[in-house]
Amino acid sequence: MKSYIAFILSVFVFVCLCTNQAKANYAAGGELIYEWTSGTTYRFYFKLYRDCSGGTEPTTFPLCFSNSCNSSSFTATLVKYPQTVPPYKFPCPQIQTKCDNPSASFAGYQEVWYYADVTLPSQCNFWRAFTYLAPRNVSNNIVNSSSTNMYIEALFNNTGSFQGNSSPYYSNKPFINACQNVPYGWNNGAVDPNSDSLVTEVIQPLAGITGCSGTATPVSFTSSIPALSIPANPLQTGNTFTLNAQTGQISFTPGQLGVSALAIRTKEYRNGVLVGSVMREMPVNVYSCNSTAPIPIVQPLGNPNGYHTCNGQPVNFCFDVKASGAKLWVSDNHNAVMPGSTVTYQNLGTDSVRGCGNWTPSATTSGLYTLTVTVTDSNCNSLVVYSYVSTLPVRVWNKVTAGPDTTVCVGTSFGLISPGSNLLTWSVLSGDVNSLSCSNCPYPVVTPGTSSTYEVTVNGLPAACPVKKDTVNINVIPYNKPYATIAASPGTNVWPGLNVAFTATTVYCDTPQYQWRINGNSVPGATGAVFNTTTLNNNDIVTCLLTCSDTCIIDTPSNAITMNVASGLDDIQPQSNSLYPNPNNGSFTLATGSASDVDLHIINQLGQVVWSQRNMKAGVSGEIDVQTGALPAGHYILKLVTDGRLEMVKFSISQ
Repeated sequence: MKSYIAFILSVFVFVCLCTNQAKANYAAGGELIYEWTSGTTYRFYFKLYRDCSGGTEPTTFPLCFSNSCNSSSFTATLVKYPQTVPPYKFPCPQIQTKCDNPSASFAGYQEVWYYADVTLPSQCNFWRAFTYLAPRNVSNNIVNSSSTNMYIEALFNNTGSFQGNSSPYYSNKPFINACQNVPYGWNNGAVDPNSDSLVTEVIQPLAGITGCSGTATPVSFTSSIPALSIPANPLQTGNTFTLNAQTGQISFTPGQLGVSALAIRTKEYRNGVLVGSVMREMPVNVYSCNSTAPIPIVQPLGNPNGYHTCNGQPVNFCFDVKASGAKLWVSDNHNAVMPGSTVTYQNLGTDSVRGCGNWTPSATTSGLYTLTVTVTDSNCNSLVVYSYVSTLPVRVWNKVTAGPDTTVCVGTSFGLISPGSNLLTWSVLSGDVNSLSCSNCPYPVVTPGTSSTYEVTVNGLPAACPVKKDTVNINVIPYNKPYATIAASPGTNVWPGLNVAFTATTVYCDTPQYQWRINGNSVPGATGAVFNTTTLNNNDIVTCLLTCSDTCIIDTPSNAITMNVASGLDDIQPQSNSLYPNPNNGSFTLATGSASDVDLHIINQLGQVVWSQRNMKAGVSGEIDVQTGALPAGHYILKLVTDGRLEMVKFSISQ
């Protein structure tokens, strides 16, 4: 952004001719911009537009900061920029302003720069930097303008990659001179040093603040017919005011003599994200011309809508400027808006001037670049020098690209990347022919059921563009459904306080991660393949949520295990083992279904172990004959433990 500082300082104007009484107030307009220097440090520039007939400008201004992320705020100080801006030589030397001579009849405006180097304490997506200054010197469209402070702000986002961003700036001086009832054109020449997209709008001037903790509010417009309003009539133009948001071109037919305040805001977007904005307030001077000045016509040659090229490819352009009977002097902002370009003029000082230029944008340059052409009629046959600003758009297209190849899961909707033109055609070269949402829209959405290849063709590109189409491959993979199976050891029938180990076995899962749950609630720290617990309650339901690192998977819960935690005989559920006869007299046969040794324990209704026998051997058939001896009649539990397996069986003894 530093290159634009040198450009602006090399061109200085004090211009604005209108008969006004001297005012104590000096403020005619201003703007606040910034450039990134390093880290979270920025240099802020405040450009004051001072009425030479007013009071002396201050040596410093407050620069206030606030953000919406943590509600922090602080204040810095703007001091005068050390470099002196050279004066502008007026085309008609016999006409002087109060900037030239305090006794002159006509007011003039002077540009004064201030700056501050500021390191922001944090990153936030909504920083506000602002300053406030004296009441406006003159304004016939604002109520109480001479007692209402002017407010100027800049908004910005310094998070992520936006931290290294510098703000847009205006390459044309903000002094508008127009004749009453004569159509007029103007452009502030908004330029972005980062080649971001710019959108300009007219806003109501802001006022009402007297300190960094105050809140600015829109000014009140004076009563007028038709009523003053935003955006059609910010000053009295009979609702003829228009502003092209993309080029910044302003057109209107002024209807009221005197000086009005006009405020604009330029927003900066990157890939559709608002990065920030700057604003400018400026005086609009309308006067009664002694003779009707001819309206100059700026006509691009060869392409009435401007010129087109692709990044890295040269573009040549010419335009004619004509105004019958005038003596035309033409200048432009090509150094600021198109670095490295050249523009030369033929027949300056006549009523027909031709300008021709050439530019080779860099390989990374793209977007809309608006050359603003300022035309001045220096006939000097009236007390006013008439100026007119027009635009010449130069569109630089990127190499056509449909975006990078990518992989998606089946059924996933995916937005294709637009090459930046509405004149395009999308088609399906292979794969799912019905997956394209539209063929001529800039941002189609695809939902391919199988791997597909899409092609985009941009129509109407200039011959200099070597590539006019591109393809993108969308690889579609199906969803895997991994799952986990869990098991409990020693089983699902346990008693309170017993340690139960749950083990998960996974299928179709890379790098499995586990989260064990009891009754749907995650157990803190239970994230391994094995989960041990001694705190189960009766009817607790244990599950495990499985998460995998595979592409296109669905996190799935395991099977559910319902635990039977016995606290009495009625809690014991019948098992697969057979005990007969039941009831019996203490002598019975137990069919274990296994030839393994078993431990048997008999528990009464009080929870007391009344009989035990370890390492009992079952026969080949898996049956064991049990003789308990003389046990009282009643209900009992037989607990069987074998091979880490626990089972409980209810039975009764009757005498």
